[in-house]
Amino acid sequence: MSRLENFKIDNEDKNFKDLSLNNLQFKNKSVIEKFFVETNLEKLKFIDSEFQQTEFISSNLAFTEFNNCLMEDVVYKNVNLNNCNFMRSRLTRNNFNNTKIENVEFNNCALRGAKFIGTHIFKVKFINCDLQKINFQGASFSDVEMINSNLFMADLNGLVGVKNVVVTNCNTFLIKYNNDKDINIK
Repeated sequence: MSRLENFKIDNEDKNFKDLSLNNLQFKNKSVIEKFFVETNLEKLKFIDSEFQQTEFISSNLAFTEFNNCLMEDVVYKNVNLNNCNFMRSRLTRNNFNNTKIENVEFNNCALRGAKFIGTHIFKVKFINCDLQKINFQGASFSDVEMINSNLFMADLNGLVGVKNVVVTNCNTFLIKYNNDKDINIK
């Protein structure tokens, strides 16, 4: 993976449109109030970085890794997050509405208050995650695993295309869901 530590992703510019960055690594970066529109950010690696009030709109983040990142109030609109990995990151109040999430793993992440309304979620794993008050209303949910996670007050009502969803060793106290046969709570 290439390193481009001097690229000014944390500069004073607010808008990045038609930007193409591939195979880069960013460490200890602050990305605050930025807008990435129609950008290709494929195969990037963010380590120990901070994202606040940032929006990714009609962008490609496939195969991107977020490791030990603080991501608060981040919005993803019509974004490709296929094959991404989120590890040891805090994604508080992130909005993934109408986004495509396939073959993604959230491992040791806090997603409190995140919204996945109308999102396509396929082959996704949530492992050791804090999913309190998460909202999946109207999301399509297929081949999803939730393992050792906290789903306190999570909202799984109105899921679409539910198939092969397994919830194992999770706190499901006050969870809202339609008792769908394809959601297997163990």
